[in-house]
Amino acid sequence: MTFLTQLPWRKPVQHTNRLNELDHEAPAASFQREINRLFHSFFEGFDSPIGQLNPWNAHKPAIDVIDNQDRFEIKADLPGLATDDVELSLKEGVLTLSGEVKREEDSRERNYYRMERSFGSFQRSIKLPDDVDNDSADAQFKNGVLHITFKRHNLPKKAAKTIQIKST
Repeated sequence: MTFLTQLPWRKPVQHTNRLNELDHEAPAASFQREINRLFHSFFEGFDSPIGQLNPWNAHKPAIDVIDNQDRFEIKADLPGLATDDVELSLKEGVLTLSGEVKREEDSRERNYYRMERSFGSFQRSIKLPDDVDNDSADAQFKNGVLHITFKRHNLPKKAAKTIQIKST
């Protein structure tokens, strides 16, 4: 008998076709695997299409970016928000969309009363291309969709440049 077989939480090693394979797992390893599984199942769906259904991601609006030759467009889905709830700012070529979500649901039935509140803020930033005319920004908000359009400059394309690498 070895020292390891005397420990109360270990069963003796039973040899099978594979060398030194245990027929069970140590309790600490089993516990760790179960904790990892719980964390994985709790956080799965974050930053994925399924995560859009997660209530913690409910305040992260979906954004479409359309890059055309003559204009640059951004569409943001903001259901349930009003124009006053959303703020747009443009600084150093970065467009920032921010706002605050406030929802209240009140349900009164014959045998119960239910009131739910949801509050949260969001912020999305998008780096605009260099040839976008910042002064031409046009924003329209209709049916919960914010549509922002920028005209493009006809800037000459810069030629590719090769950079010399110096050895020291």
